[in-house]
Formats: sequence, structure tokens, C-alpha cells
Amino acid sequence: MYYLISILVRPSVVNQVDRNYYINELSKNRKVKKFVNTLIPKKYKTRKKLEFLMNDAVSSKSLEYVYTLKPVASIIAMLCMMLLITGFIITAKQKLWDNTGSLSVMKTTQVMTEKLKKQLVILDEEYMTAENKMSDDETLELVKGRLTGVSDTDALMHVDRLSLKWDTYYGLTFKWYYVLLVYVAGVVAWFTPEISLKMRKKLVEFEANEDVMQLQTLMIALSNTKLDVYKTLFWLASESTIHKAPLHYAYLEYPSNPELALQRLKDSVQNENLKRMVSKLERAVYSLSLSEAFNDIKIDKEQSLIMSEIQQDEVIESKKQWAKLLASMPTYIAVIGGFVLPILILGVVQLMSSLSGLSS
Repeated sequence: MYYLISILVRPSVVNQVDRNYYINELSKNRKVKKFVNTLIPKKYKTRKKLEFLMNDAVSSKSLEYVYTLKPVASIIAMLCMMLLITGFIITAKQKLWDNTGSLSVMKTTQVMTEKLKKQLVILDEEYMTAENKMSDDETLELVKGRLTGVSDTDALMHVDRLSLKWDTYYGLTFKWYYVLLVYVAGVVAWFTPEISLKMRKKLVEFEANEDVMQLQTLMIALSNTKLDVYKTLFWLASESTIHKAPLHYAYLEYPSNPELALQRLKDSVQNENLKRMVSKLERAVYSLSLSEAFNDIKIDKEQSLIMSEIQQDEVIESKKQWAKLLASMPTYIAVIGGFVLPILILGVVQLMSSLSGLSS
């Protein structure tokens, strides 16, 4: 949980390489490459959609990396689910074997003493190690022979308890439909690269707004100098994080064709505030100075701050709602798992047992 939170609140998502070292090295293996090439979609539209997602998320991943990660993540998820199911069955059977208490809603009237506990352990072990399930009459005789001073009502309750314990214990096996859970875990893990890219894209969009506001602040300072557009592009590219690549490309292209360089820069960015800044730079190429072209940059910055505050308030409110839900989740799970679910299960088991008894 700490690792997840530290990743989410990290100040710069773009500066973090989102490739795993081991997956990256695995994707370079010749045999793995050959296998991965069979997984990469042949449809141009599907490949481009994933490439656009990686570009929007400013990811260092490639198609080869993603389709190397997909089967690895699926295999790991399926193995973890199988281990989880196996561990659950083993743990549940062990807990059930050691349990000498009532498995139903009805409790016995006997006072639990150390002597009674030892007698119950011996009774349960003798009953559970029998080759076949005893009949109710045989179980009743065994109970009265092993428990001293047991009343007829308590003896009948122990018969029901032992019968339910036998059915539940030997019924805890790997069912065929558990394979569906393993399959679902593998399918969900198959799509984890896309899910992580979409989450990264959201974080990049937030950071892009922050980056533009930093550039606006820088332009307020630069507009009061005698720098030209060429040197301004250099400083913008140096200080930017999200938009460093397009700004640097425009800086390199500017000496050969200033108008084309700025037009390509405007077309390559998505943020509207940054587009307006580039438009002001276009005006400052020949006709106006930086101070004249950016005379209203402070107003743009104030407007961006207002919009950013509104977005941050919405994000904070959303996080508060999620935090409330996550904070109350353990309580809900404890109540449902500890009280509601066992009562429902035992109620259904008792009902089915009663109906089978009536039919027989």
C-alpha cells in the first residue's frame, strides 16, 4: 500500500521510467521476440490505438514490451489465484478439523470445561477418521459413549454438528468452477498494461496543466527581457517537463523556418493555454516584441490558476469520497464475512439438510 501511494503522489510521473527491468530484458530475448510477434495485433487500427495511448501517457513502453508483459502478468495472476484457492482450502480444512464447536446457529447447553474439550477432541477425531460416514444412530451411540453426562438434546445437537462437519470437511475440495476464477484472474491481468497506461495518462494530464502554468510564470519573466523568440524557445524547452520534446524540436527547427516551426509546435500540443502561448510567440517573430505579445500573460495565468483550483477541488473531493469508502471497507468486510455470510451459509446448509431429511 505504501508503494502504491508513493507512486501516485510522486511529483513527476513523466520523469519516471515505467519499464520493468526484467520484463524489458525478457522482451529482448530472441525466442521471446518471436513468440511476442505472434501476439501483437495485425490490425493497424488496434496497434495505432495502443500506440496513441502510450504517447498520451508519455510512456517509454513499446508494443513488444506490452505484449511481453501481458502473458507474464496473466501467468503470474493465474498462479497466484491457484495458490490462493489451494491455501484457502488447506487452511479451511485445518481450521474445520480443529474446531469442536457448533457449526450451526443452535448452541449446546453444556458448559465447556477442560474435560469436555478433551472428550470432544477424541470424539471428533474418532468420527472424522472413520472409513465411511456414520449413520445418525451410530453417531448418537458414539456421542453418548464418549461424552459423560450429556443430555439427549445436546447429544442430538452433536450428531447434527458432526454430520455437518463431515460434509463440510470432505466437501472442501478443488471444484471445477474454481478454474473459472483462475481464468478470470488471467484475463484481468492480461489487460493490466492498458489499465496502467490509462492511469498514467490521467496523471500526465494533471502534470501537463501544472507544466503549462510553470511555463506561463516563466514567460511573465521572459517578457520583461529583450530576448527574441529563438532564445525564448530554448528557455521554455529547458524548464518544461511534459512538453520538453516538442519545444526542443521547435527550437532546433526555428532557425531554418520560424513560422513552420511554431505552427508545428502548435499542432503537436493539446493544451489550449500552451497553444495560446505559441500563438503569441508567432506574433513576436516579426511584428511585436515579447512584452507586447505577452502583455496579457498575467491574465492568462490567473485564469489558469482559477481553473486549476477548481480541478484540484474536484480531485480532492473525489479522493475524500474514495478515502471514506476505503476506510469503511474493512468494517463492511468484517461484518459481512464474520457475521452475515456464515449465518447465510449455515442457514442454507441447515435448510438443505432439513429438506433432505424430510424427503428421506
